[in-house]
Amino acid sequence: MKLVLLVLVAAFTAGEVTAQVEVAVSDSVRKYKFLAKTARSKKDYAQARTYYGELVKYSARDLQAHFFHGDMNFRLRNLEEARLAFSTALSLDSLHVNSNLRLYSIHTAGDRADSAARCLERVLLAKPEADEYRRKLADLYRREDRAQEAITHYVKLLERVGEEEEIIEMLALLNQDLGNADEALRWRSKLVVDGEETVNAERLESVVELQLETGDVEGALESLFKLAVVDTANAYAYYNRIASISEESGDEEVLLRAREGMVRADPQDLQTIAQLVEWNVKKDRFKAARNWIDRGLQISDDAHLLILKGDLLLREGAEDEAVIAYEMAMSDPAWERVAQQRIWKIHPPETEEEKLKREFFGGQDDES
Repeated sequence: MKLVLLVLVAAFTAGEVTAQVEVAVSDSVRKYKFLAKTARSKKDYAQARTYYGELVKYSARDLQAHFFHGDMNFRLRNLEEARLAFSTALSLDSLHVNSNLRLYSIHTAGDRADSAARCLERVLLAKPEADEYRRKLADLYRREDRAQEAITHYVKLLERVGEEEEIIEMLALLNQDLGNADEALRWRSKLVVDGEETVNAERLESVVELQLETGDVEGALESLFKLAVVDTANAYAYYNRIASISEESGDEEVLLRAREGMVRADPQDLQTIAQLVEWNVKKDRFKAARNWIDRGLQISDDAHLLILKGDLLLREGAEDEAVIAYEMAMSDPAWERVAQQRIWKIHPPETEEEKLKREFFGGQDDES
């Protein structure tokens, strides 16, 4: 019986001590919470840090206490102590937004990009609508050459903020870097469909390159024609490129449009005018050919155009006028031989001197 009483007394005493300890801890928690909050409200961060440091000793699972302990150290630039406190807070709740954001800042300052990215990923798990942090994460991945992850977040961001040009440009560039030409073209095309007056020539030029890379020749030609309209200072270059592409593909209709555009952009391009004359003659469009000849000769007595004029006159039966045109062309050494042979075709050489000259130039008539 005595033993039982002793046990009961001991148990009562232990329980009383435990209760007293719990009361003391509870009192300490309340005290340090009050003191810490008061110091923090007064911006006395050093004192608040001390109180929060005491508080977490008595309340080890208090998430807010660990966060504010870290926050006070962060404000005092004690970054290693702050990092440990925020890490402890995240061990209690990995999706605690403020702790992740503070850790993100610390890891960013320490050039720890992977760790910084993980912090933002956790923030977005807790707050998927946090557009500002999604943009930071996408930009971080882009800078770290993690293109596919950057693309994922830029696309999600666009779904919320609408078609923002800068983000679309990023998506085009990232896909192009990855070799996803079709996808890059899809994004870049979104930047140039609002109307000619708003088209950015540099962007449209990049669209052309992507169109050619993906085999969309027709689309590339359409874009180049558009560029010639919106960027008139460089129109000749665009038309010239169209001409090269269409000549290679055998598209005569587009080639004609391109050459006509070249002459509009540079009226003194006599070589292209001559090509237009030859094309129209080939198609039996003699009136159009004559118009182009007259247009070119108003600028200069170009020998090639004079040869072509003579050929047209000869076709019309005006031999004397044709000879006059050929004789004028002979003033250009590069065309003298062709012009002389055209003349001899009308008036064969009669004197020995003329016959010797013809042998010197060659007996067969050259094609211009």
